[in-house]
Amino acid sequence: EKDILHVKEAIEAFKEEELDEKCPKCGASLVVRKGKYGKFIGCSRYPACDYTRPIVEYARGNCPKCGGKVQIKRSQKGKTYYICENNLEKKECDFISWYEPSNYNCPDCSQRLYYRYKSGKEMLYCISCKKYFSEDSLK
Repeated sequence: EKDILHVKEAIEAFKEEELDEKCPKCGASLVVRKGKYGKFIGCSRYPACDYTRPIVEYARGNCPKCGGKVQIKRSQKGKTYYICENNLEKKECDFISWYEPSNYNCPDCSQRLYYRYKSGKEMLYCISCKKYFSEDSLK
């Protein structure tokens, strides 16, 4: 009975979420699929149609160098990193970080703060001063 429940859960997790968009290659529905690097959007007619595109996730803060949007990406080893969209498309900005940027600046040195965890709690961290701040203390 536990095995049946486990199989049902696996089938439920495998179900694809259909989107209201059509495939630009063949006109079929697009679905959210799971791959080895996370979720992505693909054609429901796969393997007959091989159209795919990534699901773009954005960080809470803007790029500290150019003010552009920062995308959340995953490395081949599964580690999360943050990269400016202007680095991806036009190579106009070289911002890339293991830490998520915030839109807050350090009260001591005015450098951009990043989200990090300290003792299991999310805090804002200044890379220059090496100090932590709570988000509430900066509002």
